[in-house]
Amino acid sequence: MKNNTLFSLLKNIPFIQNLGEYSSNFVSDDTLGPALAILTLFKEKEDNYVLVSPNQYSCQRLYEFLLNFLGEENVVFFPSDELLRAETLSSSLELEAQRLYAMFRLLDGKKKILVTHPSALLRFLPSKEQFKKQLIFLKKGDVIDPSTLKKKLIENGYSINDKVEHSLQFASRGDILDIYSVSYLDPIRIEFFDDEIESIRLFDVASQESKKELTEVCIAPSTDFFLPKEEFPGFELRINERLSKDEEELPLERFNDLKRSVSSILEGYSKNNYRASMYKYYGLANSKAASIISYFDPKFVYFPNYNQFKESVTLLNDEAHQYFGELFYKGECVSHLEQYLGVSKALDGVKLIHGSFFSSSSSDFSFSVHKISLTGKSISSILPTIQSYLSTGNKVIICLKESQQRKTVESFLKDGKLDFESVEDLDIPQSNLAFSPFNLSEGFEIPSIKVAYISSNELFGQRGVASRFTSRFKEATILRSYEELKPGDYVVHEYNGIGQFLDIKTIEVEGKHRDFLHIAYAGNEFLYVPLEQFRLVRKYAGREGARPQLSRLSTKEWEKRKAKINNRINELADRLIDLYGNRARNKGFAFPKDDELQKQFEDEFPYKLTEDQQKAVDAIKKDMESPEIMDRLVCGDVGFGKTEVAFRAIFKAISSGKQVALLCPTTLLARQHYEVAMQRFASFGVRMALFSRLIPEPIQKQNLKAIEKGQIDLVIGTHRLLSKDFVYKDLGLLVVDEEQRFGVEQKEKIKE
Repeated sequence: MKNNTLFSLLKNIPFIQNLGEYSSNFVSDDTLGPALAILTLFKEKEDNYVLVSPNQYSCQRLYEFLLNFLGEENVVFFPSDELLRAETLSSSLELEAQRLYAMFRLLDGKKKILVTHPSALLRFLPSKEQFKKQLIFLKKGDVIDPSTLKKKLIENGYSINDKVEHSLQFASRGDILDIYSVSYLDPIRIEFFDDEIESIRLFDVASQESKKELTEVCIAPSTDFFLPKEEFPGFELRINERLSKDEEELPLERFNDLKRSVSSILEGYSKNNYRASMYKYYGLANSKAASIISYFDPKFVYFPNYNQFKESVTLLNDEAHQYFGELFYKGECVSHLEQYLGVSKALDGVKLIHGSFFSSSSSDFSFSVHKISLTGKSISSILPTIQSYLSTGNKVIICLKESQQRKTVESFLKDGKLDFESVEDLDIPQSNLAFSPFNLSEGFEIPSIKVAYISSNELFGQRGVASRFTSRFKEATILRSYEELKPGDYVVHEYNGIGQFLDIKTIEVEGKHRDFLHIAYAGNEFLYVPLEQFRLVRKYAGREGARPQLSRLSTKEWEKRKAKINNRINELADRLIDLYGNRARNKGFAFPKDDELQKQFEDEFPYKLTEDQQKAVDAIKKDMESPEIMDRLVCGDVGFGKTEVAFRAIFKAISSGKQVALLCPTTLLARQHYEVAMQRFASFGVRMALFSRLIPEPIQKQNLKAIEKGQIDLVIGTHRLLSKDFVYKDLGLLVVDEEQRFGVEQKEKIKE
């Protein structure tokens, strides 16, 4: 390590020298301080470390920050969905692919920094040995039956498609087998000559053109909750024992539902047909399940705020027990399932370093790293910002890779008659001001060594580093034909109600063979629908994993149910007509066009919006700038960026002087949104309050008064926000997260 670099200064800071050596409290911020501390130790002597961030948002930010200084072979990001109900019904393929990639990379023996967060750290995973056994090694010249290889891929959870479009798929045609594994950024094309592998190459998924020849490949599994065959008998025994005990707790009808549900789960695991809804059983299924920590040997696990970690674990487990309790009494899962590993088991045998955001003793070690805050909100504010840092004795290094950006900033410095030099990478300049071509995703200031690094992010709103996982996944398409129905899908027949699609049957009718949709109903009844009447059948609108109650064909149950629903709909419709009539007659507040402050807020987001995100943002802003009262629904899969879309609308409202309420269905979700919002709005002085059952009553009363006086800009909470004692000074926007979890009447009550 050179003597005049950033890390040569950092290694002498007591916090970093003693990190991992003593049990003292280590006081720092939640992201940049811990990241730089671990980086310094890693650069001084490479070893394995784990950093546990408070939530997925800050975890990803930390990961991107570390990539400034280390390659992807040395930094691993292990995420998990933090929304339990979404995770158990429809998991994000992108998050699953990232987890599998992390598990795969941790096996290569290189020293690494692993970054993760509570729900991911405590996730049940196959053991390291189980995962290694599932790896498929292939070499050019190997002799292997293609059908055997395809069977192995299916056992590993890969889905077969006509062509591969994203990770976790494979496709076969003739002598060619395409595999899109998380092990590589591009899909693999294997060409056979009979049973011999003739060539292996990477290819471009869009153009199908070959990119690189390979001599060998290693293909990772496509699910992180596969069940080895030897584990299945024990799982079957354990789940049936649980089922026997549960029989005493449930009414007969619900218990029969439970037996069918368990049968479906067992069939899924036995046939390697893995679905997101099966994961909730994985802790019961795999007796050797372990945490991600077991995949390598870390020197220590560092929690920048251990008390916050413990609170998050409590909330995660509370929500899991509540949710699984609800499912149990609906007959949708057995009792006493566990969604997360215990902390002691997940961290067994590993050294833990407890950190805090606040000092409690004179023996604490402290280390502060601050974000760069421009004195203004445009490039022209660079001069006063630099002058402010220089006046307090700081050395300022401006990190710009693009020459044109450097020329722009140089012109401002010359106008201010400031001299500067050039340095390499993170070198410390002789003078107090310098330029470096180092590619930095965000700037930071370290007061203890009086150094400030300013990046293109603060000056131009451009991030310097991006991770390998851009989205590989296409958006879902709606059901367009009977061919898109899969056996087991729930459907709704217009005249006969809810059934389960089994297959397509060919039946001879009056001497002619005709194809029918074969649909099962309650009471072992079946309906055969001619394909030409397909339009009478719609796919059930529930989420994956949710088992609706099947209708009976031999009764008028469906007609009665439809009549009852229609009457209820008519009553509600009358109310809605009145409500929307009043909303149409009344004019809302027309928010102003975006200003420089809005642009600065949006530029702070570390990633480029997808085309669909941008369309949603533009549509919402157009609604907000109209005097008509807005009522807009934003839809998107798990992990596709709806929160950032909402945050941009929230900031637009707040910067226009309005208050905003963010309504969440659960305490955990409210807490997570609050933590992410605190980070996202940190540079803009947004005043926030969190309301849930865990917030002490005196604090809630104090915040209620502040809301009524207009001293709180953003209120985040559960259904507590619907209480009559909530009085806003000037509420301009309401955001409802997971709106499907709230009833129509609840949502319309809000609008009233």
